[in-house]
Amino acid sequence: SRGIHGRKVANVRRHSVLRLQAWTRGSLARLRLLQFYSARRIQCWVRGVIVRDYVTKLCNATIIVQSCVRGRRIRFAYRQLEATIARLQSMVRGFMTRKLLQRLRVARVTKYRTHMFDLWKRTFTPLTYRTKFWQIIDGSGFLHLTLIENELERLWTDLAIEFPPEKFTNGSKESDSHLSFATGFKEVTNITYRRYIQVELMKKNATLGHVTEKTSLDIFPVFPGEMIPKKMTEEYKIRKGKRKDAADQLAGERSQVYEKLAGYTDKKKIQSIYASF
Repeated sequence: SRGIHGRKVANVRRHSVLRLQAWTRGSLARLRLLQFYSARRIQCWVRGVIVRDYVTKLCNATIIVQSCVRGRRIRFAYRQLEATIARLQSMVRGFMTRKLLQRLRVARVTKYRTHMFDLWKRTFTPLTYRTKFWQIIDGSGFLHLTLIENELERLWTDLAIEFPPEKFTNGSKESDSHLSFATGFKEVTNITYRRYIQVELMKKNATLGHVTEKTSLDIFPVFPGEMIPKKMTEEYKIRKGKRKDAADQLAGERSQVYEKLAGYTDKKKIQSIYASF
């Protein structure tokens, strides 16, 4: 009986130890599993933070790159558009300026020619000179305008017309014998045009209070080079002699022209030629 009782006690103790071992092992296993799950959650959270930070930085970098590329494209297109508009504006302004200058040149050349013809008659300019000069200035370009202005300056000098000194935009005065090229074509042309207006006003407002002399062409003297001064100076005598020689030369040329035209039979052409002289 003791053996049976001892075996029962041993079995109970063995089962108790087994249960205690199983419970302990289960607790340890559950603890390790809980620690594993906790560590995995912490790793997932850390990795999520890292990935989200990386994705945020990547998105920001992508946005910056995209904005740089789009901005470069927009700036390039804007510069191209701005250059095209500026080129178009310059073309339109240049066209308008050229058309305006062309009209200005044509108007001034027309006025200058009429004025020059009148001064040629007053200075008894030879017909040969007029013919050769007309072939050179038969146009309305800048070169023709410059040649006509130079011819007007020469005629004004021959008629002893004096002008007040002109002032350029930089404040310097213009010399009587030289026009500075540094002032530009526009200022020199404007000076000549102002002088032309002054001479035309002199012709318009000419008074009869001076002692005058009639020319062979019945042109009323207006300018100082045509009038008789109160005192007969040596300069006037020289100028009067030159004018008389020029008038005689012009009369001889006219006679030669009329003799050559005597053989023409076309009356209309003859009348137009005679009207030109």
